[in-house]
Amino acid sequence: MNSFKDPHKVWKITTLKKINQEEAKQILHKVAKLVQPIMAKHKWRVMLLAEYHPRNPAIQGENVREILEIKLRLRRPNSDIDFFPIVQILDNMLHQLCHYAHSNHDDDFYDLLDRVRKECNEMLVKGQGDKLELPGRFNSRLPALFTFIPSGPKHLGGNSTAMKSLRPREAAAMAAERRLRIDLWCGTKYVSDSSVQSAPNASSQLLLDRSKLVLKVLVWVLFYKLIWEFYKYLFL
Repeated sequence: MNSFKDPHKVWKITTLKKINQEEAKQILHKVAKLVQPIMAKHKWRVMLLAEYHPRNPAIQGENVREILEIKLRLRRPNSDIDFFPIVQILDNMLHQLCHYAHSNHDDDFYDLLDRVRKECNEMLVKGQGDKLELPGRFNSRLPALFTFIPSGPKHLGGNSTAMKSLRPREAAAMAAERRLRIDLWCGTKYVSDSSVQSAPNASSQLLLDRSKLVLKVLVWVLFYKLIWEFYKYLFL
């Protein structure tokens, strides 16, 4: 994954320093190989694909678009030795890749995700790209592909017919509820697609908040110093 001939790929992989670190690395390398043809087709690049383990157990992945970094949760929240199925991690990766094109979880995003899932599924069925199997307990079967992560707001459990049978108000409520659940597990910080960059990540936001606090303190110090100087001038 370090050839300069095809830049549309995963360039670097990192894992957490936990038990079974080598197995985690195998999973990320496998996922990177599986999605490489799709990345080449859509001209997507990932400079760093990293394992992460956020404190919020609901969050499964994050796309930090401004630095071309994707973070994936590989292990279950309550266990460092229990990995998610490879197909779930693969679907998570496809979801995060689609955030390169669309920041928000809107209809355009889910239309693209559906197309990318179909492309990946067809590629695996035809035997293109890398094989899905991993050694040991990571073996996964193709029929289970893309059943873990919820579909877009236009789908109700993957059944568009059922969605069409709902009243407009019910369909809108269902779509809003599904978007909310997606927002809870997807850690990607997003803004309007008209913006050049996505919203700042947690660390930069914390730095910004601290800078604002320091600025406020300095303003108050200068204010009181000015008052004191004025008082001395008048009465001392």
